[in-house]
Amino acid sequence: MTKLGSLAKLSLVAALLSLPLWGVATVSARAADTPITLGDVGGEVSLSTTLVEKRPPASATAPAIWVLDYGAGRVEMPMFARTFQRFGTELADTPVGARLAVKAWVREFRGKVQLDPTEITVAASAQRPAGGAAQAGRVESIEGTVSNFARSSGDGPHLLTLQNGGGGVVVEISSEVAAAIPAETRGALVRNGSRVTARGELREGAGGKRLVLASAADLTLQAEAAPAAATTFPAGRDPGTVTRAQLREEVVLTGTVESIRPSRAANSPTRVTLRGPTGAITVVWWPELDAQFSGDKAPTFNQSWTVRGVVSEHAGDLQLRAAEVLR
Repeated sequence: MTKLGSLAKLSLVAALLSLPLWGVATVSARAADTPITLGDVGGEVSLSTTLVEKRPPASATAPAIWVLDYGAGRVEMPMFARTFQRFGTELADTPVGARLAVKAWVREFRGKVQLDPTEITVAASAQRPAGGAAQAGRVESIEGTVSNFARSSGDGPHLLTLQNGGGGVVVEISSEVAAAIPAETRGALVRNGSRVTARGELREGAGGKRLVLASAADLTLQAEAAPAAATTFPAGRDPGTVTRAQLREEVVLTGTVESIRPSRAANSPTRVTLRGPTGAITVVWWPELDAQFSGDKAPTFNQSWTVRGVVSEHAGDLQLRAAEVLR
């Protein structure tokens, strides 16, 4: 092995110390105004970021999605239960607006860049003061505005996210409790924008704290949100043009109702086959939303129907989780 002289050693140390702390580990240092692209997939980045959005899990097994602003753009970072186990469950309490130092591998998911974190450091100013966090195991009553409802696709609980002055709160609703909620209020209780009070036991889990309801009476409606005006949405597209690239995206579809299969139980959705010129898709909704799809909004066999919803997948097939009928 070649030995380095003292001068050479000093030159090497100086060169190493001059390397920037932040940058892509597998390539040259990244400029502060350089966005992360698919060309960076497989590389490692170290970023100084701001947490600008926390999206709750779409199901009991899906990850939460944290959106980070790193100056040159924004990037999603999936936060699985194992992620919180690795970095500490208290990480789930990190508020929107917190500064995070993140070291992560760049991954590709359905054509988009995502981060797979290996190190996460929260700025001290964003951490909760001692005694300021809610205590797990205590029964609490929280009022907030509905921002998301993730219905369980299996035996797991439904997840209702409420926003209030203290940030987002995830409310866990078992299938038994959901079935006991009066049909006339189900739709309003889970509609985005409704004001709701939830009372339950605060429990600590791998994904952070959740408020677990004991009965249907623990969820009460304070103010119902008005349905969004149909005129704010564009004309519907052909159901046959929806692809997996649109998963989790909101779309408006127009087609002809080919078949209708009503729900047969509280945990079973109504299924409507909506066909367009190039193909069809199954539109689904659950009993708590029946009121929004009745009367003049109900699908009629062999008639045109326009519906807004989120593209999802079930048993390998694309479907539309309906949110509103537009006519």
